[in-house]
Amino acid sequence: MAHNNIANERNRRSFLFIAALLTCAFCQQTAIAQVDEEFIYTPDSFIHFRGSMVGTLEDLSFSDDQHLLNYPGFVLNACEYQLAIIYDFTLATDLPIELSFETEVHANTPGLQQKYHFFNWTTGTWDDNSNPCLCCGGPFEDVPFLNDTVTTIDLSDRLPDIVEPGTGRVRVATGYYQVGFILVFPWEISLDHVFVTTVE
Repeated sequence: MAHNNIANERNRRSFLFIAALLTCAFCQQTAIAQVDEEFIYTPDSFIHFRGSMVGTLEDLSFSDDQHLLNYPGFVLNACEYQLAIIYDFTLATDLPIELSFETEVHANTPGLQQKYHFFNWTTGTWDDNSNPCLCCGGPFEDVPFLNDTVTTIDLSDRLPDIVEPGTGRVRVATGYYQVGFILVFPWEISLDHVFVTTVE
């Protein structure tokens, strides 16, 4: 009888141990499933609204020193971008948790300025009613450095206006123009990596 009680107790403890392991495994799988993932999207397409280029869309896909080379075009007044590029991205979701736009770029001379414009799908206009072909508008600006430098613009507080409902499309324009003394003309903007990062 004592032997049976010992055997029963051993079986009960083994059952509890296995149940605890299964519970821990289930909890761990549940926790992993709830972790948000980060995704990187490169442009589906781009348009040179003004200026010229040497290279292809694939040159923007990786940070690999394979640059898309861009040169200024003709303008009628100082308020126009000499180089303007419009990018389209397509996300896997139209409801990301976080969203940022990033560029890795350098210039071959000081004296240049770059600005960024983001299309607002809710209003059907560019941000703050700015014009992506005019440098006198746009809330985001930066100076292109002489070596590859990454600029990150966090757009998470502007969701869902920046992402088109139903399609996940994001449209961004970047503009470049002369603001000071330059060492060479035509100047050159070298784009190495242009992408959108999301947390979904």
